[in-house]
Amino acid sequence: MPDKPDRELATSGRQLRWAPRGVPRPVVDPALTELHPVVRAAEVLRYSACKFEYWISPGGHAREALRLSCLVAALLAIPVLLVMPLVTLVLVQVAGWLELLVAILINAACIATALLIGKALIKGSGPPR
Repeated sequence: MPDKPDRELATSGRQLRWAPRGVPRPVVDPALTELHPVVRAAEVLRYSACKFEYWISPGGHAREALRLSCLVAALLAIPVLLVMPLVTLVLVQVAGWLELLVAILINAACIATALLIGKALIKGSGPPR
């Protein structure tokens, strides 16, 4: 583990380093009381969100972990969203063909059974001896 507490995920050749940037301490807009009420409400919400983020992780570790998690999720989701419809289409086609094959085999077994029963009835129904 490196000595530096702030590490960054940066690709330099084949090395990956983790170094989140610190979150600046949130400050209230000095002209807050003069702002329009809607803008003032938005500014208060922005300050509250920044204060919460600073409270959670002043060093920026939570933000970097969330960013990396979203990146990994996107990298996994894109191939799944592109490949899954094709896999589903192939599986549906295979299931359809297997259903037809089972129907053919069942019909062939019924025909063979009917022929055997017919042959046994014809062979056994000859003149009495």
